[in-house]
Amino acid sequence: PPPPSPPPPSPPPPSPPPPSPPPLPPPPSPPPSPPPSPPPRIEIVIVGDDVTTTAAVLIWTGKFYAVRYTGDVVKAGDYATWIPLEYANRHPGKECDQAFNTSAFSITNSFGNRVDGEWDGVTEDHGGLVESKEEPAGSGRYVLLSDVVLTNPGADTEDFESPTSTHEPAGTYLLCLEREGARQRR
Repeated sequence: PPPPSPPPPSPPPPSPPPPSPPPLPPPPSPPPSPPPSPPPRIEIVIVGDDVTTTAAVLIWTGKFYAVRYTGDVVKAGDYATWIPLEYANRHPGKECDQAFNTSAFSITNSFGNRVDGEWDGVTEDHGGLVESKEEPAGSGRYVLLSDVVLTNPGADTEDFESPTSTHEPAGTYLLCLEREGARQRR
């Protein structure tokens, strides 16, 4: 018999897989969110006994506003409380007697203002402490600010520049100012 044939040669080892592509870099981070917009402003000028509103528009019910005071009457550290005209009409001559009683008029809000105390859960914020704030930060210029969140359960006053006696009582507010213990209606 013929000699046995040699075994067939072994096949070459399989080639290694091609190298993997390098991992992709992570996607870029999104840009940071812009800071929140400042609240809309209501500007009040009080010089002596003359009260003027400037740059005022109709105030939307339940919306947070910053109130900027200018003139020579309101000072940092004063308390400013906005009372409804219907309340003032029920208490003639004593309109501001309860204006700084926080059980009668809330002066806190849910918008992060802690100078008037922790939020009491009441939507309305009738004002509160007037603070001196630097604007813009680092400018050396200071403005006097307070805040309000007012609600109107009744009809709107159509012409808000008409005499106060023609305003809808539920949606019209008067300013009570406390300076050095003296309460004044403005």
